[in-house]
Amino acid sequence: MDVTIVQVELDALIGSDDANFGAVAAVQNIKNPISLARAVRDRTPHILYVGQGANDLAREVGIQECNPEDLLVERERIRYEKLKQGASPDQLDEFAPIKDESAHDTVGCVCLDQQGRIAIAQSTGGTRFKPRGRVGDTPQWGSGAYCERGVGGAAATGHGEYLARVLASRQAVDFLRSGMSAEDACKFTVQMVGNVGGAGGLIAINLDRHTGEPHVGYAFNTPRMAYAYRVEGHDLFVGIDHRNSVSHNKRPLTCGGSTAPLPNPFQLSSWALAMRKSPTHGIMGQVAEMRKQGIHVYDFGVGEMSPEIPLPSPVKDGMIQAIQDNKAFYSPAAGSPVLIEALIDDFSRNFNLQYDPSEIAILPGPKDAFFKACIAVLHPYPTGNRRRVLTFAPIFECFDNIPILLTGLPPVVLQTDLNFLPKLDEFEEVLRTDDTIRLVIVNSPNNPSGAVYSDLIIQGISRIVSKYPDVLILYDEVYRTIVYEQPTSTHFRNLIPRQTICIGGMSKELAATGLRVGYVTGPSAIVATVAAIQAMSSSCTSLPTQLGYAKFLNEDKDMNWRKDIVNQLKVRRDKLISIFNSSESLKTCMPISAPAGAFYLFVNVSKLFGKSTSNGVIVNDVDVAEFFLKEARVAVIPGSLFRTAGYVRICYSRSLEEIENGIGAMERAVAGLC
Repeated sequence: MDVTIVQVELDALIGSDDANFGAVAAVQNIKNPISLARAVRDRTPHILYVGQGANDLAREVGIQECNPEDLLVERERIRYEKLKQGASPDQLDEFAPIKDESAHDTVGCVCLDQQGRIAIAQSTGGTRFKPRGRVGDTPQWGSGAYCERGVGGAAATGHGEYLARVLASRQAVDFLRSGMSAEDACKFTVQMVGNVGGAGGLIAINLDRHTGEPHVGYAFNTPRMAYAYRVEGHDLFVGIDHRNSVSHNKRPLTCGGSTAPLPNPFQLSSWALAMRKSPTHGIMGQVAEMRKQGIHVYDFGVGEMSPEIPLPSPVKDGMIQAIQDNKAFYSPAAGSPVLIEALIDDFSRNFNLQYDPSEIAILPGPKDAFFKACIAVLHPYPTGNRRRVLTFAPIFECFDNIPILLTGLPPVVLQTDLNFLPKLDEFEEVLRTDDTIRLVIVNSPNNPSGAVYSDLIIQGISRIVSKYPDVLILYDEVYRTIVYEQPTSTHFRNLIPRQTICIGGMSKELAATGLRVGYVTGPSAIVATVAAIQAMSSSCTSLPTQLGYAKFLNEDKDMNWRKDIVNQLKVRRDKLISIFNSSESLKTCMPISAPAGAFYLFVNVSKLFGKSTSNGVIVNDVDVAEFFLKEARVAVIPGSLFRTAGYVRICYSRSLEEIENGIGAMERAVAGLC
């Protein structure tokens, strides 16, 4: 007579967002190992019990053992019998395509209450036919499950070894902390699991920092993953894959997932694939397509001044003269000495900044300057821990994507106050507790908010960063001259020069976005590295364009040209604010404050959430942008694409007529809702 010896080993973990957790592993004959994990947490000073020690603890705390047969479901018994009859274990692999209607996975649960507190629990029988004593990700805090106060929580299921190798649940919560959506956090984590050869999925939850609404995300690269979530006031949302998910909600929570690895037949860089699409280029494409169809669109999306504000004539004259003189050859990789000397004089004369020629490099545009400066100082695999970027919301698109491309990790994005200014106490605490931060990006005047950092804020950031010699500041001063009130007189260069890199250029100052001339300034060793990168990539910046910029700087020593551009922008800003303030519907539903710099109005649109339109109920700022594009033929950019949900960006460097008519169209659309 055949005798089946049943051995079922179970793992479980339970924890809360204060890192108080308990876990058990390889425990036998315990029907509900999660209860034993809770006993580890609540009744011992320890975090993990394994094997016989866990069973001993169960007896001590009064948890009864069960018959091992009770832990073996009929489905698994049948599979075991098939294995005995000669079936290959590969044929029974739980990660192979599933033909029957059964579902089997690690069971994980993440809970978030109205006070933002998070609890998490997870239990598993591990992989079938595993070696005795094998333990996967489930009882490992940060691998199978993890939650953190004020951030979010995530639970994972799948190949335990691979989930543990990338600390999957902790990685997902790190992504949440950086400002990433719950959906993207799960998606990028699953991609990391796939990159090391694993299969599985995650579900994550967090609270929106601005609206306080819960957000759920999930992703998986297996044929399917059972998932479900529920929020107070909504019905249960359940699914196995996207084809048979069911919800009785009028509209489910923000969520999404992937049931298979992203197509990648050419084995493209996973870091490159993880980059988000450019919101500005995306809206450019939408507007161009609508105009191609003969639809008039008021375009307040792209940060462009030309042709409404013309390019200063000295730039044109200098470029034309250079071309007529056949100056179309290479310049030094670091830039034309003529332009570098003109910049040195302008920095000193108008900005109280002193530079040596070795501390300046000329690049093909500010974006390129940012990219190459990051290449020079960021390390994918540093000898120490410092490899990450930190910045302050709302952020420009490059600050989101370039760190991912260079290190595989998104930036840490710190939320700002209601005026979009950094919270220095929070910043100081992050630098004190997180030794992975290498580069702090500061953008003032800020795109997209128009906020201008005060002298006190710049001094405060400098004071904090100065405590960490291996941390650098990258100061994006692309909009440095576009300030409407009293300009900032303090500069990082004069406070912590050894730790300061600056980028800028002629794009925004001179209405010259298409001419692509930018600069990097900073310590000579860093600038020399940037120039070496330039020599191996784009060789140099267009010489006629450099000489056009140099001629402009030499003729605009009193900054009259640049002041005139600012005055033209101020007229447009004031016109826009006047329209908003004179409209009851806009003033009520889209409150604003005057931007101190740049040429964007960052408008709070959260009061439109919950309003019904012909396209459904408005849930977020993306819906608001879609509403304006469809109902008012007005293009704006959602704030969530700048890591600040609940807002839209309006670029007002347009003609006064376009501003009046376009905002009028928005007003009429909003009046129908409020």
